[in-house]
Amino acid sequence: PNSPEMLAEMLEKQKEELDKKLEIADEVKKEAKKIFEEIVEAQDARMLRGTRGIKLLYEDILRSKQYNAFGAPLASVEIMGKTFWKNIDIKTQDKKIKINLIFNESLRRHGENIEKEVKNINIKYIDHGFDPLTQTIVYAGKVAIIVWTEKPIITLINDKHAYESYNAFFNLLWKIAKS
Repeated sequence: PNSPEMLAEMLEKQKEELDKKLEIADEVKKEAKKIFEEIVEAQDARMLRGTRGIKLLYEDILRSKQYNAFGAPLASVEIMGKTFWKNIDIKTQDKKIKINLIFNESLRRHGENIEKEVKNINIKYIDHGFDPLTQTIVYAGKVAIIVWTEKPIITLINDKHAYESYNAFFNLLWKIAKS
């Protein structure tokens, strides 16, 4: 028969092996966490073009709870048509999406008409002396920059840092803008 101390020595050896395995598991866990965080904070950008690109952008926007936008020329109504914008207004109201817009002062009459019809929109105005050709939309961790030409060009950026930066800029403009 083995001495009683052998049992304690055997268990102590198993404990040491288990401690080493736990140490290795902690290191693997730390590395896996770093990789996971990189994947979660993935960033990308893509280009969309034309009225089809605008429609794809708004399909994505309609999955968010809120969006902020600044810029936008009246030409956007001409390019997409009044029916498109009416449908967007209906869908955002149905989904209770909160919308904050900053328009150029020259669009005040147009904006006031929108606010009469759409209850989930807040619009403020800035007079910067020219009608912008671009619009920036900030939503759900993304930034969309639209160049409203005859065939619109959209740059869609999916990046937490860009989103935070543009959102902070929007909030600064919102404080300056007038109701």
